[in-house]
Amino acid sequence: MTKAALPNLHRYSIAQRLGARPRFGSTALPLRQAVERVPSPTERAEEHFPIRDAVEQRPVLAVTPLGQWWNHRMAPPQTTIQASKPFSEEYQRVSPLAVDKSVYCFVESWSVYRRAPMSFSADHIDPHLCTHLVYAFAKIDANTHKLTPVDEEYDIVKGGYRSVVFLKRLNPRLKVLLSVAGPFNGMTSSANRRTFISSTVRMLHEYNFDGLDLHWQLPELEGTTPSDPPTRSPADPSTLTRLLEEMSPVFESRAWTLTLSLTGSRFQAEDIYPNDMQQVTTHLTHLLLKSYDLHGERGKEGQEGGVAVHHAPLQAPPPTQDALALFFNVDYAVRYWLKRGVPRHKLIMGIPLYARTYTLKDANQWQPGSSVLSGGSESRYTQQPGILAYYEVCEKLVEGDDVIRDTSDVTNDDITRDSYDITSDDVTKGDDDVTKDKEDVTQPWRLFRDQGNAPFMVRGDQWVGYEDPLSVQTKMRYINQQKLGGVMVWALDLDDFQGMYCGRKYPLLNAINDHLHAFDWPLAVHQPSLVSVGQAPPTFAQAPPTYVQAPPTFVQAVSILPHSNRKWLKCLLDET
Repeated sequence: MTKAALPNLHRYSIAQRLGARPRFGSTALPLRQAVERVPSPTERAEEHFPIRDAVEQRPVLAVTPLGQWWNHRMAPPQTTIQASKPFSEEYQRVSPLAVDKSVYCFVESWSVYRRAPMSFSADHIDPHLCTHLVYAFAKIDANTHKLTPVDEEYDIVKGGYRSVVFLKRLNPRLKVLLSVAGPFNGMTSSANRRTFISSTVRMLHEYNFDGLDLHWQLPELEGTTPSDPPTRSPADPSTLTRLLEEMSPVFESRAWTLTLSLTGSRFQAEDIYPNDMQQVTTHLTHLLLKSYDLHGERGKEGQEGGVAVHHAPLQAPPPTQDALALFFNVDYAVRYWLKRGVPRHKLIMGIPLYARTYTLKDANQWQPGSSVLSGGSESRYTQQPGILAYYEVCEKLVEGDDVIRDTSDVTNDDITRDSYDITSDDVTKGDDDVTKDKEDVTQPWRLFRDQGNAPFMVRGDQWVGYEDPLSVQTKMRYINQQKLGGVMVWALDLDDFQGMYCGRKYPLLNAINDHLHAFDWPLAVHQPSLVSVGQAPPTFAQAPPTYVQAPPTFVQAVSILPHSNRKWLKCLLDET
């Protein structure tokens, strides 16, 4: 350095000591910017990676610095935020969530690829409506057994992880978790488990996550021939117990949250999870019950040979000759896991923010349980047959106002099926009139509810089963009466986060928050015993209650990757 440059350097040092903040952010000098960059109040110096951060695009909101720039190590986390719409004013409010109930909100990372205006990012999340955000998904590398991003371009390079974690600065009580899904290949080896745990700790620490959710599945075995698809391993499910025993001390020492996502199907659960679930729960903060898509292969997800059924009914239908119907409802799934030893305060019940749709085999046979040809028609945003986001259901019901609104009761005789007691928004009419409407696809949507308040709607050969604010309210009363630990939703990007079609932003998530402590109505829920598959279903003393439907509210759905990534997602996750 020349002597001529020394006076300038001396003046810079004096200005720095006097509190003048140097000018950072020059795009012409990225490396200098990286070296001189001051960490944000929530960053730790040991987590700073200057070269990588210099080229990394981080889609976060603008932050007004707190206090003097050099005092970043002492700054509290309640940084003043200069947030863009739509939540800039709402960020100043105190979170209304009760401390004794948890609200887990999954975020589908691939929802960013949906077409505008329903492309979803962290900017659309209201951090005060959830206690926990769960970012889906990461995966386990099949070769190294390390935790790795699924979409490195978005998750890492474009800052998908950091933008979600940033929301903790808007709500300091919010916890952000990373969810890992797919077959847990290689976890029978203690060395592979150590590799997975150490890589998990590094990733959570680097991106400031507060914990991990395990979407546990059994490992896959290769087919016996090249034409055979992979099959599930019959490996000992106690592998999960050993993994949790090794992970739990590591997470407890860091005050991290560790959760396990449970299937709602008893038949899958008996193959996947260890017998001693009571021991498993001692290592977990919560267990997230996926109480949706309950019919699984029985419904065949809209394939030919399947049936049109609501995928998350609260109650079993009245007694019928269909003995298996007893097992495919939320109430049975909850009581099954309670009987397996899961504590009530640790069990989190899932509510789907999406619809399952079907194309009926015969438009005249539209009652629940009717045969289907395929999934319902593909929509413009989720772009997957058999799936609708809640805002897409609202869109169908709002555009053209093609909905019959009425509170007349449709009896079992009108439906010609004795397994459901349904209240309809349709006008009660004779068989001839009903048949005529079914054949005419230009007729309005006709809305119905089953005995558990679960709504479904029919037009022509299209059948849609979904949740709405009234059914959500019923499920929240059930959660509180059962004294469960809280609620989980799949997923935020499937609710009407823009408020474009359903009348308000996040209508279903707000309905959940509005009824976190709802005990106001008595809730009649069938309590059949947990019979074995070979036993006949029990009988009931009285028919289930019917409900008069409020003005129709709308539906939800599960999102999908863009067309080019659908095959990838199907390979990664056998079930959502």
